Amino acid sequence: SRMERIFQDSIVGMDYSQNLVVLRTLPGAAQAVASTIDHVRWPEIIGTVAGDDNILVVVKPKDAVPRMVKKMEAMIG
Repeated sequence: SRMERIFQDSIVGMDYSQNLVVLRTLPGAAQAVASTIDHVRWPEIIGTVAGDDNILVVVKPKDAVPRMVKKMEAMIG
């Protein structure tokens, strides 16, 4: 899918704490990845904030974070 392609080509790291997931991307790629996440409209993700090479993903409820991280890791491959 288009989303998997963008994830594979752009994301270089991921970590999380509480209900926040931080995605590290190649320089300049964060806004495109965040926009893609926003358009998918996963109900667990209430918003993203993108810089140049980092994205903050806000997840609700907190116990959904491990499931969301696994979903994103699967798309990275």
